[in-house]
Amino acid sequence: MLLFMTIRTLFLVGMVAFLCFSIASAQDNPPVREALPPIYPAIALSVRATGTVIVEVQISPDGLVTSAHAVSGTGTLKPISEFTARRWLFAPSDLSTIRTARLTFRFTIVPDGTDSKDRVPIFKPPYEVETRSEVPHIVQTPSSDPAPKRKRSHWRRAT
Repeated sequence: MLLFMTIRTLFLVGMVAFLCFSIASAQDNPPVREALPPIYPAIALSVRATGTVIVEVQISPDGLVTSAHAVSGTGTLKPISEFTARRWLFAPSDLSTIRTARLTFRFTIVPDGTDSKDRVPIFKPPYEVETRSEVPHIVQTPSSDPAPKRKRSHWRRAT
């Protein structure tokens, strides 16, 4: 009888430990339902800013991002990364606790003439996105608008 109770107790302790580990694993990596890539900001492209931004997000039990804060990365790329992170959706949780995750946004400038299929965003599970873009060329063309007419002054010099 004592052996049976010991085995039963060990089994129950093992089940509780397994459930706690399963819940902790689900908390550590909440599944993503919808992930969006950031848009490479024009100002960042103009100064050729590249790099990685890590954004820590808090996730509500219904899967919405309630806050996003960039913890590292290039200054010109942080605002768009935080904005994009707020638009991600995660799987709802049965627990009523706030979950956290760290999203990684990698910004890469590709050489001119790179094929369009090589410039699409790349998603790497669980929480990484690479955005690729070319530096746009600014072409100045002469204006086709007529030159503005100068207003005549009604003021005349006294003679």
